[in-house]
Amino acid sequence: MKSTTILAFVISLWACGCWITSQAQPSHTWTSFLGVPGSYINQLQYGADGYLYAVGFSNIDLNTHTNTGGYHAFVTKRDPTNGNAVWSMMIGTGVNDVAMSGIIGSDGYLYVLGFTNGNFQGLTNLGSNDGFVIKIDRATQNITLAASI
Repeated sequence: MKSTTILAFVISLWACGCWITSQAQPSHTWTSFLGVPGSYINQLQYGADGYLYAVGFSNIDLNTHTNTGGYHAFVTKRDPTNGNAVWSMMIGTGVNDVAMSGIIGSDGYLYVLGFTNGNFQGLTNLGSNDGFVIKIDRATQNITLAASI
């Protein structure tokens, strides 16, 4: 049986500060790996602060965060000049927890949507794949709100 390893990564392309057209060819400026197989990025966006924010899920440890079983949701803030992690966090229950999407609100907080199979952030799971939303303070990485949806 063939074994496949998948690494989540981000590639930055720069096209001379203009729209990419047939005359403007993008050039590769950096590649950044999360550094672990079994990690998947579901969404990547620039914040008003100029940093990159990625949300996804991983089934193994991520940086200094320990996975306690299943897939855990993660959020990572990356420096757009070199791809290095500014901070990362894993959020999980011991069963599958997946971050699907994130958005930075007008209040500056990062809102992450996903689903869980466990009792997530103090919320009781009502069945398979309960939806969740969490509000994260981007300065402190504190979760200030968790709700089932």
